[in-house]
Amino acid sequence: MTMEIKKEITSYIMSIVAWTLFLVLATCFWFIPKNQMLASVKAESMAYSQGNDSFYLEELNDGFKLENVFPTSDEYGKTQKPFMFQIVNNLGKEVDYKIIFTNQVNSLPHPEKALNNNNLRYQLICNKVEGPVQNLATSGLILIQNIKANSKDIYELRVWLDQEAGNEAQDKEFKGYIAIDTVSK
Repeated sequence: MTMEIKKEITSYIMSIVAWTLFLVLATCFWFIPKNQMLASVKAESMAYSQGNDSFYLEELNDGFKLENVFPTSDEYGKTQKPFMFQIVNNLGKEVDYKIIFTNQVNSLPHPEKALNNNNLRYQLICNKVEGPVQNLATSGLILIQNIKANSKDIYELRVWLDQEAGNEAQDKEFKGYIAIDTVSK
């Protein structure tokens, strides 16, 4: 056999080995249990009213629930189904408000398995204007915003597990709600 034929045979064998290894690893990755993180987010409105006037948060869909979550890239996370809600200001004045994700650790079956907020990434879109992708603050504060009198702000919120989350995020749970509160000037 010539040296050229030996190199070609070696190349084919290496290709076969590489593809076989890839398929074995891909199959293992697919069937290994993913992080069994369960999550649900709901809205809770700290409503304010004065006579017939009011300021409140209203859900526009049924919230969202994340199950069998695994670390996700921002590009993929931004394609997830959003939790949609609106802030309604029927007061005759402008209102400064904040949106907060409140983690309900104590309502989990195993509070010691609670996922830290900083392992979650999110993007908030307000009135079709995309906000930055960032990690959730430990305090849960998402946004401080101003709303004009007699108007609405419509939001889409997407949440996913940070692709950089390590073993500390495995087999964790989170449960929480989105709330609003006014901000004093």
